[in-house]
Amino acid sequence: MQGSNFKTKTIKACACGKPRMTGHKKCLSCISLQVRLKQKEQRAKEKAREIVRRAKKKIKRESNPRRWKNKLDKLWREKVIEMWGDKCVICGSLQINIHHIIGRRNLATRWSVNNGVPLCALHHTFGIQSAHQHPVWFLDEMANRCGFQWLKDLQDEGNLTFNKNYEEVYKKLC
Repeated sequence: MQGSNFKTKTIKACACGKPRMTGHKKCLSCISLQVRLKQKEQRAKEKAREIVRRAKKKIKRESNPRRWKNKLDKLWREKVIEMWGDKCVICGSLQINIHHIIGRRNLATRWSVNNGVPLCALHHTFGIQSAHQHPVWFLDEMANRCGFQWLKDLQDEGNLTFNKNYEEVYKKLC
């Protein structure tokens, strides 16, 4: 066919040596490889983001004040029972609640072992002569048992401010 008007299409090769489609710079296998590499890179980025997100969530959860307070309250209760025993200090009953002499809202003394005392329900809340119903009687009773210097030291400790360092309180209790 010499002299004919037919032009033969030359299929150019890709960088990998395989033929490529007309109008494309790469062959189908190189295009799919590129797509797979992009997908793999995207999955790696998503995985890295997920790891960072979980680490931030863990740090946030561990630094949560409510979680620290619950943990410290349990440890404080154990320490008060260890110090006073597991009986009501007034009547000797075995059914006890741990009473904060200075209220729990005062964080400076909330976890002070000197600020807690085991009491039965009658002497804690429900009786006429209880820590909550008759606080003057209760403080007088405790001052007679522990001394007035103990009460003064506890009041001085209650006047301090709490620096919100829960880890330091935890170390002190352990």
